[in-house]
Amino acid sequence: MAGRITPPDSWDSHVHCFNPTKHTFKPSRSYTPEAAPLSALVASTYADCITMFQASIEDGPRAARLEGVARYGWSLSGQLSPRMWAALADFLLHDEELREVRIIADHNGSATPEDASSPEFETFLGLLAAGRVSVKIGALHRRAPDDIRRMQNVVEKLAASGAGGIVWGSDWPHVDSTQTGETPSPPLPVNTAEELRVLKSWLSEDEWNGIFVVNPAKPFDA
Repeated sequence: MAGRITPPDSWDSHVHCFNPTKHTFKPSRSYTPEAAPLSALVASTYADCITMFQASIEDGPRAARLEGVARYGWSLSGQLSPRMWAALADFLLHDEELREVRIIADHNGSATPEDASSPEFETFLGLLAAGRVSVKIGALHRRAPDDIRRMQNVVEKLAASGAGGIVWGSDWPHVDSTQTGETPSPPLPVNTAEELRVLKSWLSEDEWNGIFVVNPAKPFDA
């Protein structure tokens, strides 16, 4: 395990592992990452618990009927733009079939620093405040590749709107999806320890403990 920055019993709520020999990639994939085995994740993680997600390039089902999701107590996780979250807001707030389904927004709700004052992001914050969505904070480099500190306004607004609905996801192994084609490409050079230090400076102690320990137990049934 990497040097401890996170509290005990922490969760990393968004990771991937890749073993293309056993779990094949789609022929129509847009990029090809290097193999990323579970042993490498365990060696580098800052968490005690992890939630692993199938990537879009991997073969396998990536859809489910709403009635099945509700029946089995599953959560729904999606990477949508602030504009799409805003367009779905009324449906997410009032649809009866979704009432008991936990909805999780990936990657900071896909908000960039430029989205922080947009009406669409404000609508998303309303969903968070109403308890209808949770949001994975992390992988800040994907929304502010020049300087992750530019995400401060976004992160602080997410925490202020729904401190009980924020969880952290590293997005390990930090694939470089800009390198298209079938030749495996190395991951992005991401400094996760620095991201964690920056996040800790933006969050209160309660928010810090919540994002890593308390809140992940809700969507992931710890």
